[in-house]
Amino acid sequence: MAALVGMLIFIALLVLLIAVIWLGEYRLKPSGYQLFTRYDVINGLKEGDHVAISGVLIGEVVDIRFTGRDVLVSFNVDKTIRIPIDSRVVLTTGDVFGGRGLDIEIGHSAEYALPNDTLFSSVQPTVNDLVIMGEDLARATSDILDEDNRRNLSGILTNLEITINNLKELSDRDIPEISKRLVSISRYTDGIIGGNTNKIDTMIKSLSETAVKLNQISDTLMISSSDAVSTLGSIKSASANLDTILTTVKSGRGTLGRLVNDDSLYQRVMTAIANIDSLIVDVRSNPSKYIRIKLF
Repeated sequence: MAALVGMLIFIALLVLLIAVIWLGEYRLKPSGYQLFTRYDVINGLKEGDHVAISGVLIGEVVDIRFTGRDVLVSFNVDKTIRIPIDSRVVLTTGDVFGGRGLDIEIGHSAEYALPNDTLFSSVQPTVNDLVIMGEDLARATSDILDEDNRRNLSGILTNLEITINNLKELSDRDIPEISKRLVSISRYTDGIIGGNTNKIDTMIKSLSETAVKLNQISDTLMISSSDAVSTLGSIKSASANLDTILTTVKSGRGTLGRLVNDDSLYQRVMTAIANIDSLIVDVRSNPSKYIRIKLF
């Protein structure tokens, strides 16, 4: 009997040990949906770290994986929480939950993230980062504000103070007078405009009519310019044709070309013309020689 009780106690302890190891190794994942984000460096973030919105815990980190280019972090979010797609997941340096974690800065989009979507990411500067930034700023300030620059800055501030004091004195002494002059100018302007409203209207009307006439003249000039371009094109075409004819004549091709370039042909043509003229003269002088009329 004692052996049986001991065996049962051993089995119970073994089951309890296995359960503790299993829970510690794998953790019970909360119900909800999974989202992703990416970082270049995670600096101590680990699985099980919290995910929060404005300090309210809504989930936890469930997986961290290096992709070869960056670190892909997946986390669960309570299924009742809807997160705009343009929200940003900030890797925090430590907060009320202790250690690192993810804090979601809610965006303004009307579209909400769906399971397995990837959100934008950013990293909150650490204290060390802030110290380094402060040291860099101090060095830059020291470089800028050397002795000469400090004197220049002091002179600028002194001049600015003098200018402000002068404006104050002007305000106390001369503002009433300035106001009176502005009122006087305003009344004078109103008088000019009020007494010449009809003239001003007539002037504006005349300017409008002049603008219309100028537009018409501009259109006419554009049309004339178009006609001139067309005429110039015709002249260029005729000139090209004339050049072609002259080239043909100079080369001796065609009847006109041979007449111009062949002197012997020209002499024969002139001789033929002279013979025809002599024949016509002879026919007129002696018609009976060429025309014989027989009467029956």
